[in-house]
Amino acid sequence: MADSQEQMDLENVDHAINYFDKKGRIKVKHDAPEVVLNINSLMDIMTIMLVFLLVSITSDPLSIQMSDTLVLAQSTVELKPKDSIPITVTKKHLIVDKSAVANIDCKIGGQMCTQDDFDLKARCSKPENNCAADEIKRANSMLFYVDKSYKKDGSDREFLIEPLHKELERLVKTQKDENMKLGRPFEGITSIIVDKDIPFRLIAEIVHSAGMAELHDFRFAIMKMTTR
Repeated sequence: MADSQEQMDLENVDHAINYFDKKGRIKVKHDAPEVVLNINSLMDIMTIMLVFLLVSITSDPLSIQMSDTLVLAQSTVELKPKDSIPITVTKKHLIVDKSAVANIDCKIGGQMCTQDDFDLKARCSKPENNCAADEIKRANSMLFYVDKSYKKDGSDREFLIEPLHKELERLVKTQKDENMKLGRPFEGITSIIVDKDIPFRLIAEIVHSAGMAELHDFRFAIMKMTTR
């Protein structure tokens, strides 16, 4: 009988020990069902968030770094830039987004421009320049153009710049696919960042090539002048 009573006492002590944790607090047992985390759903959420962040980061309309070969025209226009496909035209390259698709050639009186001519142009374009009259005349006679080898049928008379058109078609398709996934309409906007010395003929060729790639809203980047 004594042995039986002693056994019951030991069981009661064990029960009391298990009832409290190491800090003397009462242990609470939860009988709730085990929660299973769905990894696939989490991955879907993370993918959506990543796409949203990428769109937000890359929606910075324009990031322009001017140099001796890219000087924008000045204007007092009050139009904010929008998210678009950028086309940059410097004195040496035709660039779509960040990829050069064609070279810009330069001639003076039928002769190819030299680096000295580009340096002269940069020096004479500054407000505080001390260029002589003949130097200014030479700098202003620089003619910028795209070689006919880049054009449709290899003809100078053609307006379609083929590598430009091809790259714009690729970007337009990508943008359409992205907008469809995000439920947004395709607006067909392109921002043309063009050096102020690029002639109208070359600008017309670029606009024509962009239009053939389904871009129809053309916005030209300028350097804003302060007004009083």
